Amino acid sequence: MAPSSYEVAASILLCAEDSSSILDLEAEAEEEALLARSGEPRGGAEFPVPSEECVAGFLETEAAHMPREDYAERLRGAGMDLRVRTDAIDWIWKVHTCYGFGPLTACLAVNYLDRFLSLYQLPEGKAWMTQLLSVACLSLAAKMEETYVPSSLDLQAGDARYVFEAKTIQRMELLVLSTLKWRMQAVTPLSYVDYFLHRLRGGAAPSRRAVLRSAELILCIARGTKETVKNALSRWGRKVGEATRKAEDLSRNTWQHLRTAPSIAEAAVGRIAQGTKVLAEGGHDRIFRQAFSAPPDEQLRKSYACYLSTAAGPVMGVLYLSTARVAFCSDSPLSYEASGGDRTEWTHYKVAIPLQRLRAASPSANKTKPAEKFIQLVSVDSQEFWFMGFVNYDGAVAHLQEALSGFRNLQA
Repeated sequence: MAPSSYEVAASILLCAEDSSSILDLEAEAEEEALLARSGEPRGGAEFPVPSEECVAGFLETEAAHMPREDYAERLRGAGMDLRVRTDAIDWIWKVHTCYGFGPLTACLAVNYLDRFLSLYQLPEGKAWMTQLLSVACLSLAAKMEETYVPSSLDLQAGDARYVFEAKTIQRMELLVLSTLKWRMQAVTPLSYVDYFLHRLRGGAAPSRRAVLRSAELILCIARGTKETVKNALSRWGRKVGEATRKAEDLSRNTWQHLRTAPSIAEAAVGRIAQGTKVLAEGGHDRIFRQAFSAPPDEQLRKSYACYLSTAAGPVMGVLYLSTARVAFCSDSPLSYEASGGDRTEWTHYKVAIPLQRLRAASPSANKTKPAEKFIQLVSVDSQEFWFMGFVNYDGAVAHLQEALSGFRNLQA
């Protein structure tokens, strides 16, 4: 049992159980009901688009609001029952939808849940603990984000198997707060949505519709099932509907891409940083021309996030396919010892193969781990380059082979 002083200290986190003051405001109640039915998040105030400095700050502080690095491995292995997380998120999702909470509330609740589970071992065989944790995480998230929060009793909707008293939920909230060291202003994927949509629209303010659709997709991914992602995409129109047929391969390839790096967290942050750089520089075409001094008549056809296999390990970067060459440039500079070994210098790892020097582009896969797919590039002087971790593996293979075949036909 938690000391009574803890209960008093946590009282500031609890909304009043008596909701008569809210029920007296009929106009406000009607507005809340309309928002809930429309699916629009409450508190629709418009906020300025985050600056690049603000996004850089997000990247720096995001690591402090992420689960432990071994969390994903524990979920996939025997260290944790994945059903615990799935059941908890399913309940959060149902109640979030029931009350029409804003998308950030759901993201925060899942963030609290994952961080807590990565640090705290729940007792086995006590399903009520999972539900209590779900209630506490959603309650804390709602208090952080929503202008109206249901009472502790009313919050336990969504076919809850157990119903907890307010004091029990309060103690669980305190346990979550202390375990997470009271770091509740978490940076989530939603923190970046406005910025990236703003840049993708050439500086124009993103539409409410685009923001809500992006938030919906993020929440579906957070639930951890491919079906929810495919269902969300299928509601966005015919063009995206065609892409949903590839959603399963895409999600699997994305996970494999992140797993290729020594650290999944570092890979995810690295990809976000690279995306920010691409938007800031004006696109992959401009980065390609700067990195390889491409002449004006050389056109970039495709670019693919991937890894280059080296003796020191996989190097994260981008593979470029132009009308004249296949080139790779690492996302970050790598260190090397300068001549004489008296100092260390840094430079991007680059590889460039002119199409006339390319003999073959061949797909390959690990026989024991079929999910690990490679593309082997072989030059005319028999040098081999192995690339892996493609998010769009089939597209990369097809375009590389098409470019090689087309170049040979021109030379014939």
